[in-house]
Formats: sequence, structure tokens, C-alpha cells
Amino acid sequence: MSLSHITDVLNLIRQYGIDILQLLVTLAVAMIILGTIIASAFTGPDQGPPVMFPDHPRSEETGCTRIDGVDICPEPEQSVNAGIESVSSAAMKAVRSNLTDSMLPFRRKGEKRGKASPEAVKAVKMVSKVLEIDRDFKVYSATFERSPIAYVRYSLFKAEIVYDRDYFAMEDERQAMTWVFAFIMGHEAGHTASFDPRNRDPWGSEASADYLGAMAVYRLGGDLKDALEATSLFSEFGSASHPARLFRREAITLGWKRARDQHLNPLSECRTAFIGPQISLDDKVCKMAATCQSPDTPIQMACQDDAGQWSWL
Repeated sequence: MSLSHITDVLNLIRQYGIDILQLLVTLAVAMIILGTIIASAFTGPDQGPPVMFPDHPRSEETGCTRIDGVDICPEPEQSVNAGIESVSSAAMKAVRSNLTDSMLPFRRKGEKRGKASPEAVKAVKMVSKVLEIDRDFKVYSATFERSPIAYVRYSLFKAEIVYDRDYFAMEDERQAMTWVFAFIMGHEAGHTASFDPRNRDPWGSEASADYLGAMAVYRLGGDLKDALEATSLFSEFGSASHPARLFRREAITLGWKRARDQHLNPLSECRTAFIGPQISLDDKVCKMAATCQSPDTPIQMACQDDAGQWSWL
């Protein structure tokens, strides 16, 4: 290219540069507006503050709370105590094993799926709504060779919740659900709130799901006792994937109280707090803690280095 050609190009830029820049800015703004319109078409309108039903009265006769045409009832006494093994001994063995709710590529061994009850589908929709989880869950009932009681399988684009049809027969037969079922559906939905394929902190993941499940129970009108009913299903000592019952009770208590505080005072601040006793992990002193860093992962593992400094796992 000759010097005269370069000079001509520079003259054109000087003459039309401002016009070209304005055109580019206009196109960029138009693309942003168009992208916003397209995104809003898929995500829908802002849902506003969390939906809560804590003031719904309970029936003096049954102890049930009725929300959106569904009764949420206390767990029958026999299934909370001695009846657990007789109802589903396989489920209890599975809870004590190293099974984890996660991003699973395949179904459970021996799983035979069926249609979920209308109450189960409503339960998932209700807990998703009060937890502000914007996912279109597919819900199934199933029988298993080794029952996990319930599990969630999810990715960035889809999510499925599967529950044990035999264990939760009450939900299918009585057209009602228990607080245990509401909590577990909140727990499973809560797993999808944060997408972490690495899952470096499985205990923190499970405790966070417990925390969110307890928040769902409060927002549906349940008390702390209702939120804690499901702990009778938890292993006392835990496993590689699930923390011991003590940690999970404390996570549930924190989650329920946090939802109550938000309801009574929307301006209340989250407070960090350690949960349970310290444990040894990879020769480090560690403790579980409420983080207040993200509402999607409220519980994480914190460990102490050789200098005595604490950091998240």
C-alpha cells in the first residue's frame, strides 16, 4: 500500500470516525436490549420476595396445615420411632452407606420408576417456590434394590427428583404429605441451588441442603420440631458423603432460625457460626461453619493451616 493510500484512509477515518463510532455504540445498545428481552421471555417476571405461609393455622384434630389444597401433617408416631426399620429397612441401610446426592449420569441400581403422586409434584413446586429455585423439576416415584429414600439428579439444564414409593406411601395413599417429605423435597431441591461439579466439600453440600430444607419447612408454616423430624433417618456417625446426625441437626436448626429471622425482620443480618465439634481432615483441624457468603451454599467446611489461620475448604 502506497503512502497516498494510507493518507486517504486516515482522511476517511477523520471524516467519518465519529459517525462510525456512534453506529457501533447504537448497535451494541440495541444488542443489549434485544438480549434482555429474549432472556426475560425465558425466565419470566421477577418473583419478588420469598413466599411464606408461616401463619397458616393447624387443624386441632389432625395437626395438619393446609396450603394450596395440600395437607402437610406430622409424621405418624410409629414411623418416626420403632416403625422405621419395619417400614423400610433397606432405606435405613442405604442412608448409612456411602450414597450421595449428586450429578449422577445414571439411575440407581435396580431402580424402577413410576409416576409421582400429584401431592409429591405439588410438594416440589412449593419448596422450590419458597426457596426461590427456578428449575423445572421432573418428579418420579420408584422402588429400589437399595433405597436412598430420595435423590436428585441434575445438570445445568435439567433436574430430576426421585423418591422411594414404598417409604413415602402415605403421600400417595392419603393425598397429603408429611413434614419429613416436605423437608426432604426441600433438601433435594436445595442441592441444585449451587452447581459445583467438583463437589470438593460433600459434607458442606449435604449440610447446606439440610439448611435450605429447614428454611422451606419454616416458610411453609412448620416449626423447628417439624424440621427436625427427618433427623431420625440420618446416620448417627455419618459417612464419607454425609455428615453425622449432630452436624445435620445443627444445620437444620440454623436454617429454620435464619428463615424465621428473615420473616420477622427482613433486614436481619446473617451471622457466621461454627457447627459441632472439630474433626481431623487430611491431618488438619477442621470445623463446619455457616458462611453467610452465599445463600446457595450456607454451610461449608473450614480448616486451620499450620499457622493457625482458618480458610474454607
